[in-house]
Amino acid sequence: MKYVFLCFAIVFLCSAQFPKGYISYQTFDEYTLNGVTFSSEGQKVPYVLVKKEKDSIFIMFSYQRHSVPIKYINRGNYWYNIRIEDNYCEPGFKCEIPFNRCLEKYIYNDTILSYGYYKDFITNTELTLGRDITIETQKVKIWLLFDNSVYIDSENKFQSIKSIADNYKSNFPYPAKEYQPKYHKSYHKEIRQDTLFIYENDSTGNYKNSCLYDIRKLNSLGEFDLQKGESIIYELDNLINQCK
Repeated sequence: MKYVFLCFAIVFLCSAQFPKGYISYQTFDEYTLNGVTFSSEGQKVPYVLVKKEKDSIFIMFSYQRHSVPIKYINRGNYWYNIRIEDNYCEPGFKCEIPFNRCLEKYIYNDTILSYGYYKDFITNTELTLGRDITIETQKVKIWLLFDNSVYIDSENKFQSIKSIADNYKSNFPYPAKEYQPKYHKSYHKEIRQDTLFIYENDSTGNYKNSCLYDIRKLNSLGEFDLQKGESIIYELDNLINQCK
Protein backbone atom coordinates (compact mmCIF):
# COMPACT_ATOMS: atom_id res chain seq x y z
CA MET A 1 0.00 0.00 0.00
CA LYS A 2 2.85 2.38 0.88
CA TYR A 3 4.53 1.52 -2.45
CA VAL A 4 1.39 2.34 -4.43
CA PHE A 5 0.97 5.63 -2.55
CA LEU A 6 4.63 6.54 -3.19
CA CYS A 7 4.30 5.87 -6.92
CA PHE A 8 1.13 7.94 -7.06
CA ALA A 9 2.83 10.79 -5.23
CA ILE A 10 5.79 10.76 -7.64
CA VAL A 11 3.50 10.79 -10.69
CA PHE A 12 1.43 13.60 -9.18
CA LEU A 13 4.47 15.73 -8.37
CA CYS A 14 5.97 15.24 -11.83
CA SER A 15 2.71 16.12 -13.56
CA ALA A 16 2.33 19.17 -11.33
CA GLN A 17 5.91 20.25 -11.94
CA PHE A 18 5.95 20.15 -15.74
CA PRO A 19 3.12 20.94 -18.20
CA LYS A 20 1.95 17.97 -20.27
CA GLY A 21 4.39 16.97 -23.00
CA TYR A 22 7.26 19.17 -21.81
CA ILE A 23 10.71 17.84 -20.89
CA SER A 24 13.13 19.82 -18.73
CA TYR A 25 16.60 20.74 -20.01
CA GLN A 26 19.26 23.05 -18.67
CA THR A 27 19.03 25.21 -21.78
CA PHE A 28 18.07 25.16 -25.46
CA ASP A 29 20.51 25.21 -28.38
CA GLU A 30 18.75 27.49 -30.85
CA TYR A 31 21.24 26.69 -33.63
CA THR A 32 20.42 22.97 -33.64
CA LEU A 33 16.95 23.33 -32.05
CA ASN A 34 17.72 20.74 -29.38
CA GLY A 35 17.55 20.77 -25.61
CA VAL A 36 20.81 20.61 -23.68
CA THR A 37 20.75 18.13 -20.80
CA PHE A 38 21.66 18.91 -17.24
CA SER A 39 25.27 18.60 -16.21
CA SER A 40 26.53 16.23 -13.57
CA GLU A 41 26.18 19.08 -11.10
CA GLY A 42 22.41 18.87 -11.39
CA GLN A 43 19.70 21.27 -12.38
CA LYS A 44 20.35 24.99 -12.09
CA VAL A 45 17.79 27.77 -12.16
CA PRO A 46 16.84 29.13 -14.62
CA TYR A 47 16.29 26.22 -17.00
CA VAL A 48 13.91 25.49 -19.87
CA LEU A 49 10.97 23.21 -20.63
CA VAL A 50 10.78 21.89 -24.20
CA LYS A 51 7.91 20.24 -26.06
CA LYS A 52 8.47 18.89 -29.57
CA GLU A 53 5.69 18.12 -32.02
CA LYS A 54 5.85 17.13 -35.68
CA ASP A 55 6.00 20.68 -37.06
CA SER A 56 6.44 22.79 -33.93
CA ILE A 57 8.74 23.25 -30.94
CA PHE A 58 7.56 25.03 -27.79
CA ILE A 59 9.91 26.49 -25.17
CA MET A 60 9.07 27.80 -21.70
CA PHE A 61 11.44 29.21 -19.12
CA SER A 62 11.33 27.79 -15.60
CA TYR A 63 10.34 31.19 -14.25
CA GLN A 64 7.62 31.83 -16.89
CA ARG A 65 5.46 28.72 -16.90
CA HIS A 66 2.19 30.62 -17.14
CA SER A 67 3.20 32.84 -20.06
CA VAL A 68 2.88 32.13 -23.78
CA PRO A 69 5.69 29.75 -24.83
CA ILE A 70 8.26 30.55 -27.51
CA LYS A 71 7.20 28.74 -30.69
CA TYR A 72 9.29 27.52 -33.64
CA ILE A 73 7.45 26.40 -36.78
CA ASN A 74 8.84 23.93 -39.32
CA ARG A 75 8.51 25.40 -42.82
CA GLY A 76 10.37 22.72 -44.70
CA ASN A 77 13.85 24.05 -45.42
CA TYR A 78 13.93 26.26 -42.33
CA TRP A 79 12.36 26.80 -38.90
CA TYR A 80 10.56 30.07 -38.21
CA ASN A 81 10.07 32.15 -35.06
CA ILE A 82 8.79 35.68 -34.53
CA ARG A 83 9.09 37.82 -31.41
CA ILE A 84 7.13 41.04 -31.03
CA GLU A 85 8.47 43.42 -28.41
CA ASP A 86 6.53 45.94 -26.37
CA ASN A 87 5.25 49.15 -27.92
CA TYR A 88 7.96 51.46 -29.16
CA CYS A 89 7.53 55.22 -29.55
CA GLU A 90 9.68 56.98 -32.11
CA PRO A 91 11.76 59.70 -30.42
CA GLY A 92 10.38 63.14 -31.22
CA PHE A 93 6.81 61.98 -31.63
CA LYS A 94 6.12 62.12 -27.86
CA CYS A 95 4.70 58.59 -28.06
CA GLU A 96 1.84 59.69 -30.28
CA ILE A 97 2.81 57.12 -32.93
CA PRO A 98 3.46 53.73 -31.31
CA PHE A 99 5.34 51.04 -33.22
CA ASN A 100 6.26 47.49 -32.32
CA ARG A 101 9.72 46.06 -32.84
CA CYS A 102 9.53 42.69 -34.59
CA LEU A 103 12.27 40.09 -34.85
CA GLU A 104 11.78 37.24 -37.31
CA LYS A 105 14.15 34.27 -37.12
CA TYR A 106 14.90 31.79 -39.90
CA ILE A 107 16.94 28.82 -38.63
CA TYR A 108 18.72 26.37 -40.94
CA ASN A 109 22.06 24.51 -41.10
CA ASP A 110 23.11 25.63 -37.58
CA THR A 111 22.62 29.25 -38.70
CA ILE A 112 20.16 31.85 -37.45
CA LEU A 113 19.05 34.63 -39.80
CA SER A 114 17.27 37.38 -37.85
CA TYR A 115 15.33 40.17 -39.57
CA GLY A 116 14.49 43.11 -37.31
CA TYR A 117 12.07 45.90 -38.21
CA TYR A 118 9.36 48.19 -36.83
CA LYS A 119 5.71 47.66 -37.66
CA ASP A 120 2.58 49.72 -37.21
CA PHE A 121 -0.03 47.08 -36.36
CA ILE A 122 -2.87 49.60 -36.62
CA THR A 123 -2.29 50.00 -40.36
CA ASN A 124 -0.45 46.64 -40.69
CA THR A 125 2.49 48.50 -42.23
CA GLU A 126 6.09 47.34 -42.04
CA LEU A 127 8.40 50.35 -41.83
CA THR A 128 11.43 50.52 -44.12
CA LEU A 129 13.58 52.52 -41.69
CA GLY A 130 15.37 50.99 -38.72
CA ARG A 131 15.75 47.56 -40.31
CA ASP A 132 18.64 45.14 -39.90
CA ILE A 133 19.64 41.53 -40.58
CA THR A 134 21.82 39.45 -38.28
CA ILE A 135 23.64 36.31 -39.43
CA GLU A 136 24.71 34.25 -36.44
CA THR A 137 26.40 30.94 -35.71
CA GLN A 138 28.03 29.68 -32.55
CA LYS A 139 31.29 31.38 -33.54
CA VAL A 140 30.32 34.30 -35.78
CA LYS A 141 27.91 37.23 -35.74
CA ILE A 142 27.44 39.52 -38.76
CA TRP A 143 25.22 42.57 -38.49
CA LEU A 144 23.82 44.20 -41.65
CA LEU A 145 22.35 47.69 -41.28
CA PHE A 146 20.48 49.41 -44.10
CA ASP A 147 17.86 51.98 -45.03
CA ASN A 148 14.92 51.80 -47.45
CA SER A 149 17.25 51.22 -50.41
CA VAL A 150 17.28 47.47 -49.66
CA TYR A 151 14.26 45.57 -50.95
CA ILE A 152 12.86 42.54 -49.13
CA ASP A 153 10.18 40.53 -50.88
CA SER A 154 7.31 40.17 -48.41
CA GLU A 155 5.90 37.21 -50.36
CA ASN A 156 9.13 35.22 -50.18
CA LYS A 157 10.96 36.62 -47.15
CA PHE A 158 13.27 33.72 -46.39
CA GLN A 159 14.79 33.51 -49.87
CA SER A 160 14.99 37.29 -50.10
CA ILE A 161 16.73 37.69 -46.72
CA LYS A 162 19.00 34.69 -47.36
CA SER A 163 20.07 36.17 -50.71
CA ILE A 164 20.95 39.46 -49.01
CA ALA A 165 22.90 37.60 -46.30
CA ASP A 166 24.75 35.38 -48.81
CA ASN A 167 25.94 38.42 -50.77
CA TYR A 168 26.62 40.87 -47.96
CA LYS A 169 30.37 41.17 -48.65
CA SER A 170 29.81 42.65 -52.10
CA ASN A 171 26.79 44.78 -51.20
CA PHE A 172 27.44 45.93 -47.62
CA PRO A 173 30.81 47.68 -47.15
CA TYR A 174 32.64 47.82 -43.85
CA PRO A 175 31.75 51.02 -41.93
CA ALA A 176 33.55 54.14 -43.07
CA LYS A 177 33.75 57.43 -41.21
CA GLU A 178 31.32 59.11 -43.60
CA TYR A 179 27.60 58.30 -43.79
CA GLN A 180 26.71 55.03 -45.50
CA PRO A 181 23.12 53.99 -46.33
CA LYS A 182 24.08 50.36 -45.75
CA TYR A 183 27.07 48.65 -44.15
CA HIS A 184 28.07 45.60 -42.13
CA LYS A 185 29.84 44.82 -38.89
CA SER A 186 31.16 41.39 -38.00
CA TYR A 187 32.15 39.76 -34.75
CA HIS A 188 33.92 36.63 -33.51
CA LYS A 189 32.46 34.89 -30.45
CA GLU A 190 34.21 32.73 -27.88
CA ILE A 191 32.58 31.10 -24.86
CA ARG A 192 34.96 30.30 -22.02
CA GLN A 193 33.17 28.45 -19.25
CA ASP A 194 30.28 30.78 -18.36
CA THR A 195 31.57 33.92 -20.12
CA LEU A 196 30.98 35.10 -23.69
CA PHE A 197 33.76 37.16 -25.32
CA ILE A 198 32.84 39.15 -28.45
CA TYR A 199 35.57 40.54 -30.73
CA GLU A 200 34.77 43.03 -33.47
CA ASN A 201 36.51 42.13 -36.73
CA ASP A 202 38.53 44.67 -38.65
CA SER A 203 37.90 45.46 -42.31
CA THR A 204 39.79 42.32 -43.38
CA GLY A 205 37.81 40.02 -41.11
CA ASN A 206 40.74 39.46 -38.76
CA TYR A 207 39.41 39.68 -35.22
CA LYS A 208 42.81 39.20 -33.59
CA ASN A 209 43.91 42.62 -34.81
CA SER A 210 40.72 44.33 -33.75
CA CYS A 211 39.10 45.14 -30.45
CA LEU A 212 37.35 43.31 -27.66
CA TYR A 213 33.80 44.55 -28.21
CA ASP A 214 31.99 43.04 -25.23
CA ILE A 215 32.21 40.49 -22.40
CA ARG A 216 29.02 38.95 -21.11
CA LYS A 217 28.56 36.82 -18.02
CA LEU A 218 26.08 34.10 -18.94
CA ASN A 219 23.63 32.49 -16.58
CA SER A 220 22.65 28.80 -16.67
CA LEU A 221 20.68 29.38 -19.91
CA GLY A 222 23.90 30.18 -21.77
CA GLU A 223 23.32 31.93 -25.09
CA PHE A 224 19.60 31.17 -24.98
CA ASP A 225 19.18 33.93 -22.41
CA LEU A 226 17.16 36.59 -24.25
CA GLN A 227 19.41 39.31 -22.83
CA LYS A 228 22.60 37.32 -23.62
CA GLY A 229 23.83 37.79 -20.08
CA GLU A 230 25.12 40.80 -18.21
CA SER A 231 27.87 42.91 -19.81
CA ILE A 232 30.94 43.13 -17.57
CA ILE A 233 33.45 44.69 -19.96
CA TYR A 234 33.36 48.07 -18.24
CA GLU A 235 34.07 46.48 -14.87
CA LEU A 236 37.47 45.22 -16.03
CA ASP A 237 40.60 47.36 -16.26
CA ASN A 238 43.59 47.25 -18.62
CA LEU A 239 41.88 45.28 -21.37
CA ILE A 240 44.09 44.84 -24.43
CA ASN A 241 42.57 46.26 -27.65
CA GLN A 242 39.35 47.25 -25.94
CA CYS A 243 36.95 49.12 -28.27
CA LYS A 244 37.02 52.86 -27.87
